[in-house]
Parts: sequence; C-alpha cells; structure tokens
Amino acid sequence: MSLPQDFAGKVGLVTGGTRGIGLGIAAELVARGAKVGITARKPDELETAVKELGGDEFAVGFRGSADDAEHQAEAVRGVIERFGSLDCLVNNAGINPHFGATLDADAGIWRKTLDVNVIAPAMWTQLAYQQWMRETQVPQDYVRVVDTEHTAQAFITTDQDDNQITAFHPGAMQMSHLNSIPANAGITLGIVSPDGRDGMVQHCAGFAAAGIPFIFDPGQGLPMFNGDDLRGLIGQASWLTVNDYEWQLVQQRTGWGAAEVLRHVKALVVTRGADGSTLYTPQGEIVIPAAKPQAVVDPTGCGDAYRAGLIHGLLHGLDWPVTGRIASLLGALKVATRGTQNHRFTRAGLAASYRSAFGTDLPT
Repeated sequence: MSLPQDFAGKVGLVTGGTRGIGLGIAAELVARGAKVGITARKPDELETAVKELGGDEFAVGFRGSADDAEHQAEAVRGVIERFGSLDCLVNNAGINPHFGATLDADAGIWRKTLDVNVIAPAMWTQLAYQQWMRETQVPQDYVRVVDTEHTAQAFITTDQDDNQITAFHPGAMQMSHLNSIPANAGITLGIVSPDGRDGMVQHCAGFAAAGIPFIFDPGQGLPMFNGDDLRGLIGQASWLTVNDYEWQLVQQRTGWGAAEVLRHVKALVVTRGADGSTLYTPQGEIVIPAAKPQAVVDPTGCGDAYRAGLIHGLLHGLDWPVTGRIASLLGALKVATRGTQNHRFTRAGLAASYRSAFGTDLPT
C-alpha cells in the first residue's frame, strides 16, 4: 500500500537519526516528501546516513550530544538555514548507559540518563517551538510560562464521519487569570476563547473596561458557566461565535434566541460544519456556504481557523458576506492538512482558492 505524501514540502529534525528507529523515521519522512536534519555524536555515521537518505538535497547532519545546549541551538538554526523552515521535531535520541540492577547505578549515571532522555527532549521542543513562533511572526509578549503546571493537553479521537470525542487536561491553562488585559498597548480587537474559568471572566471584563471590542468564543468552556454567567459575558462582548451544538446549549442556559443575543452584540456567528455557517446581524441572517476542502485529512482546528478568518475580516473592515467566506475558506484549508498548526498559504493562493470556491474575487 502506498503511503500518502503528508509531509510534502515539510522539514523535519530527528535526534539520534543515524541508525535504528531514528534513521527509519528520517527515511520515512523523506519518502513522504520531507527534507530532514539528523543528529548524532559520530561524524562518520552522520555522513553515511545522509547518503542513505538521498544526499545533501534531502538531508543534513549535525554532530553533537543530545543534551548539549549549543548543539541543540546549532541544529535547530542549521536545519532552518538549510531548508527554510522546521515543521516536525522527533525526539528520538536516548541512552541506556547502565546494564544491571538499578540499585547499583551511581548518581552520575542517573543524572546523565535524565539529562539525555528527559530534560533534553524538553529543551529541543522548546527551541523548535520558539523558532516556529518567530518564523510565523507569533508575538510572545503575552506568553506566560507556569513552571509548576503541566502544559494543557487535549486528546481527540475522530471517527470516519469526523465526529470527535475529546479528553482534556487544562494544566497551566487554569492559570490564565494571571494574565491581565493591558489597556494602553494599542490593542484594537480581542477574543476570549476556552481558557481557565477565572481567566475567561476576567478577560471579558478587562476588554470591556478598556473599551476594546472582543469576540466571545466560549467553545468547550461552556459547561463552566450557568445562564446568569453567560448572559453577563455575552453582554460585555461585541460578537458571539459558537458552533451549532454550542448554540443550542447557549439557548438552553440563557433562555435567549438570536433576537435576544443581538440586543447585546453586533453579530452572532453559528458554524454548522459541512453545512456552512449562519451570521445573525441586526440587518438579517447571512448564510455562508461551506468551502469544499481539497481533502478531508484532519478536522481538528477547523473552528480556530474559521475564527482567524473572522478576526481578519473585522480588523480590515470587510463586510459580513466576505468575512464569512474568508472564514469558511480558512477552515477548509485547515481540514486538508494534518495537525492544527501546519497549514500555510500565501495571499495569492488564498485569492485563487476564494475565486474557485465562491466564483468571485477576494476584495483587496
């Protein structure tokens, strides 16, 4: 059976990538269309592995120890300089320096094992993700590291009809209330999405107090709020966006229909999956058709991509029919790509896709 080219045009970095599982993963990435960087301690093994992966056109090697901070920085920087980006990190390098009873292992062995097998993967991941944020121009001004908590984790199971079950651990997200809304930082638009309950309440109040218009996007956080809570939060917002299931829940808990919601916000946006979306405005309902994805690969993150389109339209003063279609198209682009942050496009490519999907030109 042939494998899909999931990684066409992507760039990966595999630590310990000159033999065994690491080399196998690197070879599979190349077979699926990626370019790869590999790391190892022995230069001769690196040279041999790069040749086996197809040569310098497809692979580049970096010599060093996995737990060496300078080596980590050099490899991340080097693979980006060589191939232009870094899309995938595989923490494969590991050691097992002690054979025998664990009671006989001295402290030095334990420290080295933890450094290479536990701490180093965290540092590689940190470097790679920070580089990704710089590359995609994601500002880190309001990123807070809470080193006493785990990172928020979501495990999403998707069936063949794209129905999903999510298991979620909030971790550091529970501490979102530690971040406050700056009133004088030039912010012109905000969004309050699923977060720690206290953080969501505080951020809605903060945007409202600062006079900053914002989207209230309660999403999976809806079960944390009763009817009075939701009425108060919606009352502070400028726009409300939910999917069709969430809209039913909002109506049940608040007793409000679209008309009542529109007494408090400028627009209500309800997404309906493959059936498109409906924008409720004081001027009437606007039905937005669903843009057809090139392939249905992974629906996770589609809603976030749709909301990015809403934000773009609001920031640029576009009308609702255009804004809704951009949002729909961004959702479709995401569905065609595996992973929640791996889809990319150019302005020209987006304009061509918009014309193909809706038969009109994207306004400039």
